[in-house]
Amino acid sequence: DQFPVANAGADELVEIGLLATLDGSGSYDPEAAGPLTYEWRDSNGTVLGTTASINVAATFATKTYTLTVTDVVGLIGSDTVDVTGLDTTPPVVTVVKPNGGEKLFVNTPYIIQWNAADLGVISFFDVFYSLNAGSTYLAVPGCGSVDGSLRSCTWALPGTATTTGRVRVEATDA
Repeated sequence: DQFPVANAGADELVEIGLLATLDGSGSYDPEAAGPLTYEWRDSNGTVLGTTASINVAATFATKTYTLTVTDVVGLIGSDTVDVTGLDTTPPVVTVVKPNGGEKLFVNTPYIIQWNAADLGVISFFDVFYSLNAGSTYLAVPGCGSVDGSLRSCTWALPGTATTTGRVRVEATDA
């Protein structure tokens, strides 16, 4: 008797939070003696399903899944597939303070605050200012490469006054 051939499919790259389909339908019994049974397990050994195909959620790591197929005689074949979660969606950042209409004074410290969200991990923030309604931006001194866990930085304003100032915060994924 020949062992069945398990085929867990090709490794997958999937956006974090979306489902990856693990497809073992390419598995077969070389002797075609009867139907195969299927069992999918995660790396902890937990059974996830007993059908040829299952869906798993992609996470911010590579996970290995094992497909085991058994033929009618009880012979076993196994194969693995890796699912790697990708974060291709850019972070969303909203400046909370200043939010318009504030008067900021030259060389007076001001706390810039923002909210941020991302599917994965934010590595750092860079904060910029514009004196010309956003036509050009300059880095805010002391507010570059702000740790991704923080949501504020303190700025001592430059010496140029403007009524068309803007603040922009950019996030970088880890």
